[in-house]
Amino acid sequence: MLCYWAGTLSFFGGARLIRHIRWQVVLVALGLVLSALLLSRQAVGLEEVYVPSSGGTLIEGVVGWPQYLNPLLSWSNPVDRDICALIFEGLTRYDESGRLVPQLATGWHVSLDGLVYTFWLRQDVRWQDGTRFSADDVIFTLSLIQAPGFRGSSSLADLWRSVLVEKVDDYTVTFTLAEAFAPFVDYTTVGILPAHLLADVEWADLMRHSFNRAPVGTGRFRVQGSGWQNNRLLLVANSLYRGQRPQLAGIQFHFFTDHESLLDAFTRGEVHTVSSIQMTDMARAQRLADMNIFTSNIPRYTMVMLNLRDPTAPFLQDVSIRQALLHGIDRPRVIAEVIYGQGTVANSPLYPGSWAHLADVAEYPYDFGRAARLLDGQGWPLPERDNQGTMLPESELLPQGVRSRDGRELSFRLTAVRSTLHEALARTLVQAWDQLGIRVTVELIEPGELLPTLRNGGFQAILVDVDMTGDPDLYSFWSESAAEEGQNYGNWMDRRASQLLEEARQLSNVGQRTIRYYRFQQIFAEQVPALLLYHHTYSYGVSDQVQQVTMGPLTHAADRFATVGDWFLVWREVIIRSTKPEF
Repeated sequence: MLCYWAGTLSFFGGARLIRHIRWQVVLVALGLVLSALLLSRQAVGLEEVYVPSSGGTLIEGVVGWPQYLNPLLSWSNPVDRDICALIFEGLTRYDESGRLVPQLATGWHVSLDGLVYTFWLRQDVRWQDGTRFSADDVIFTLSLIQAPGFRGSSSLADLWRSVLVEKVDDYTVTFTLAEAFAPFVDYTTVGILPAHLLADVEWADLMRHSFNRAPVGTGRFRVQGSGWQNNRLLLVANSLYRGQRPQLAGIQFHFFTDHESLLDAFTRGEVHTVSSIQMTDMARAQRLADMNIFTSNIPRYTMVMLNLRDPTAPFLQDVSIRQALLHGIDRPRVIAEVIYGQGTVANSPLYPGSWAHLADVAEYPYDFGRAARLLDGQGWPLPERDNQGTMLPESELLPQGVRSRDGRELSFRLTAVRSTLHEALARTLVQAWDQLGIRVTVELIEPGELLPTLRNGGFQAILVDVDMTGDPDLYSFWSESAAEEGQNYGNWMDRRASQLLEEARQLSNVGQRTIRYYRFQQIFAEQVPALLLYHHTYSYGVSDQVQQVTMGPLTHAADRFATVGDWFLVWREVIIRSTKPEF
């Protein structure tokens, strides 16, 4: 009996236990379902994305070899300038819009008379060996430029030798000029050298110093090891650089003998970038599917300089004749066919990237009819003309004889340097003017003869390339004074234009300078003292592996590295909450 009840009790107790376990299973199952739903709901709100990550070495291909990794000696070698731009810094630099901004300086002040410039220096800068940067480094660098034995740019030395350089305290320097000169700040972009490493080195010894192979600067990158070896130079990110470090772990330069070899290396995937794409290589580069081509204006232009004082070609003094010569050139076609599209039509001697460039000036588009009417109007008719100077189809633009007046032909001599490009340009111009009835003969000279020919006025018209600085100062090229002691070799004499240039270089206020440069460009366009052909462009080839590359107007090709701190090669995966709406 007792056993029975015990069994019964055991039975009923067991039943209750089983039911309890079943409910637990149900609850656990429900919990798992709810958790799965919850996790599923959360998963819907998450997504995988790739973001830039630090690391990776960019391989930059350049043509040529370094000689002096020293900002005071790099001016004549583009390879040196490229590398120095990454290692060294100046008191100022050009930003992406072509304006001067502080770099090693925090700012500057100009006295009311425009003679005294006070620069305040950054106090958070260290040299790449850990030593603090100070005013002593600035004073030392400028003393080298002022020294009689200076071997760098003569224009840089001429400017700084006329300036009194003084240290106010460890982080303040003053520069006192002999006369007001607004472009002065442009000269403060020169790279600063470390006094603690070079103060006891003479100029003659500095040329041979090991510093020039493995320098110490303040820039984002430093030289790894003892300098370049086996056509390679490795720069690594500077761990002591103030502010945000670059995304790239380093930049390795590979040096090539010619541009064709460099493009071959890019095709094989051996380099990420092509430092400069030449005009003749552009078609090939454009066919490379994995190359992005970045193009920017640089302060260089090509023109036909006219000798306005040459007694053997007095008609060049007639502005209508000069306008006709310009209207007779199909400049877009010249750019497309002769320089492979690597340029823009020049209507002003100031390049489009300059803050003082004025786009709204008189333009001279190709217009055969307009050119013919201008020549006719000045008494230079074609013999036995059978048209009225109207615009003709290209197929009808054929030589029609040489224009003449008072028994004298309309003819002149075009001088050009022996080079593939300038000879092609000269042939194109001769053909264009021949169609207008102007006889032009070409005189070829050796490159070394160019400057003497310009200086002695031994030309009627001459093809030249003009390199500008970042500052829009045009005084040395186009003022009346520059005809005697400058580079106004064409002898353009216009008092209004000269006065504007004189005033502009004495004013420190950018707005006031801009007004004067705008007016100067209007006068220049109206008077056509030279035949501007095109502004040069610079083209940089970049693999699509390299991300976040941007390039604004350039003062020098080395300025392509202005945004290098943002470039990257490496991605990393992160999970972020999606912004997509949940349902």
